[in-house]
Amino acid sequence: MLMSMAFTVLSNAFVPLDGLPRWLQLIAEWNPISAVVSVCRNLWGKPETSVSSALAAQYPVPAALVALGLMLAVVAPLAARAYHRAAAR
Repeated sequence: MLMSMAFTVLSNAFVPLDGLPRWLQLIAEWNPISAVVSVCRNLWGKPETSVSSALAAQYPVPAALVALGLMLAVVAPLAARAYHRAAAR
């Protein structure tokens, strides 16, 4: 929960990227939540107004899908392992 909150705060969900310091812009551009927010804004008819040179910001749909796949590849085995340990007790 705490980690997802940090990802959300360090994204473009609440503040436009233009208003952030450059070092924080770099973090927000590559944040997977920023890619999902950009995809949702594009789908709902309000495309991003700021132009970014980051690959994840230029192609938010593939970036969101890759981030989701990577998170699932890491979290699913860890969750299954924790479940099997708890069930064995």
